[in-house]
Amino acid sequence: MSVKIFTHLFYVLTRLKGIPTRFVSAYLNQSSGLFGDSQIHAWAETYIPEVRWKGLDAVNNFLGNTNHLKIYHDKDYNDCSPLRGIIYSESENKTTHATTVESQQ
Repeated sequence: MSVKIFTHLFYVLTRLKGIPTRFVSAYLNQSSGLFGDSQIHAWAETYIPEVRWKGLDAVNNFLGNTNHLKIYHDKDYNDCSPLRGIIYSESENKTTHATTVESQQ
């Protein structure tokens, strides 16, 4: 199951239980050994009173931490996709994207 689908499943189940939840698109630290390394990643943030918003990475089964580099959050992946757009051209185009995430002390 893809990261996006798995995160959406978690998102829907928490929302059905009345827990405020939002979708997060992000990157992971590429040297962390987590599922989704060196890719665009996704997780959900839920609102916990007195704690506020807390990231829950259901794919890797742990709370969001410094290995998670949040780009954007919204109600749905389609609203916070880190890569989107349309290119109109009369010739062939090829677009590539690359991101490197490194931790610093």
